[in-house]
Amino acid sequence: MGQIFITYSDSGGRQFNFSEFGGISAAVAISMAYYPENRSASDAISKLGLQIALDAGGNVLKEFWPQGQRRCATKRGGEGAGITKSPRRAVSGNIGKDCTHHPLTGDRCD
Repeated sequence: MGQIFITYSDSGGRQFNFSEFGGISAAVAISMAYYPENRSASDAISKLGLQIALDAGGNVLKEFWPQGQRRCATKRGGEGAGITKSPRRAVSGNIGKDCTHHPLTGDRCD
């Protein structure tokens, strides 16, 4: 969630995430120009805050979605729920083993 506010520069140091806030601010400005009846500073600030919260929530979902998906699949139908065996064989190091294919995580070899 800290990635909303802090990012890494090209040199590896930490810095304020100008691109995140610049993009959100541009989107809010376009929205304010398109809907002229809502052109107050309080509306702009509330839209900016809402968008920051949505982006932070999206980052949290992206980070923890695979773990939650595995837990849900395990609760619904056992260990292999949601995973189907692929008829093709694995390559490079796992020759001869069947690959398992999961729709969210891609191919994995057992």
